[in-house]
Amino acid sequence: MFGKAQKIRDLERLVRVRTAERDEARGDYKAAHADLRYLVQQLADQESASKDLARHAARLQERLDHAVGLDSPALDAGARWQERRHDKVKGVAL
Repeated sequence: MFGKAQKIRDLERLVRVRTAERDEARGDYKAAHADLRYLVQQLADQESASKDLARHAARLQERLDHAVGLDSPALDAGARWQERRHDKVKGVAL
């Protein structure tokens, strides 16, 4: 009888230890899950901010191009003239 009581106490102690380990693991999981959710949200915020900055930079570049005259139709016509000029070398024969 004494051996059975000892085994029961040992099993009860083992159950308490395993339960505590399980509860600790659950807490770790919940903390890790919360950290992961936070990081995902931060990444989404960073991507949104990056897109906003890219749009802003594009608008500033357009304003600069307009201010220095790089968006004029005459400039486009000159570029097309360079492509079709008659004295342009087509290729080099070796």
